[in-house]
Amino acid sequence: MKTKFKDIMVAENFEALEATFDIGSKAESIANLAKDRIAEDGEYAQVHAGNILVWMEEIAQKADKALALQLDSENK
Repeated sequence: MKTKFKDIMVAENFEALEATFDIGSKAESIANLAKDRIAEDGEYAQVHAGNILVWMEEIAQKADKALALQLDSENK
């Protein structure tokens, strides 16, 4: 994720931002695990892991975008 934890530490709405950050971080971790599995497993597992990879990357991107929007609105 582009947003770093230190960016949200001083934010006004820390609890909500922390939850969003946590969702994005966990989605990225799952996406990285799926990348590893794609390289190791058979064809069916590769398709399944590929789907998980795409979904988790989308969740991480949306979480990062939500954090950026919130941080931008607080800095105005």
